[in-house]
Amino acid sequence: PGLDDSSHAETILNALNQGFDALIIENDWPGSYEECFALAKKKGIILVNCHVPNENKAPYISQITVDNDGYGNTAADKLGELSGGKANVLFLLNSPDIPNQARIRQSFIDRAKAKWPNIKVVDTAFTKNDPVNAAKILEASLKAYPEIDTAIWVEAATVSVGATVLKEMNLLGKVRIFGVDDPPDLIDS
Repeated sequence: PGLDDSSHAETILNALNQGFDALIIENDWPGSYEECFALAKKKGIILVNCHVPNENKAPYISQITVDNDGYGNTAADKLGELSGGKANVLFLLNSPDIPNQARIRQSFIDRAKAKWPNIKVVDTAFTKNDPVNAAKILEASLKAYPEIDTAIWVEAATVSVGATVLKEMNLLGKVRIFGVDDPPDLIDS
């Protein structure tokens, strides 16, 4: 889907019209999915929600969700351990209205404040899942805030540009990169 709620809902509607008996969907974009839910009910299509909990449980037979607070808390604790409890963080999210990413960021901030008071969030930027945009944002943020020593991506689509930018800026080994949902091959890169 595109980067807005209407295209995401449209993608789900298109899938509902493909003749499937069931769909596993991720409705993590804000907005209305009522048309999707109504069509699924009318066609007798089973829905399973994954990734982000939806308060409206009625349309689903199940919700398989992620512990977003756990992600944020674990990232704060791991950074605290690795940094001796002191770090200046840049957060990179897809966009400001993705609930799970906002939750991860907020739980990180809350844990750092409670347990690691010398870990500070210096800036938060939005990549729009675009690697070129993410590279430009990272470079600009590191220039604007030279105290940043940690970049935390809470979306996996663009984290791979981090090491490239750090190499180009001669900051590899000086700035940590944390990624969420990264497979082993991406981590190795």
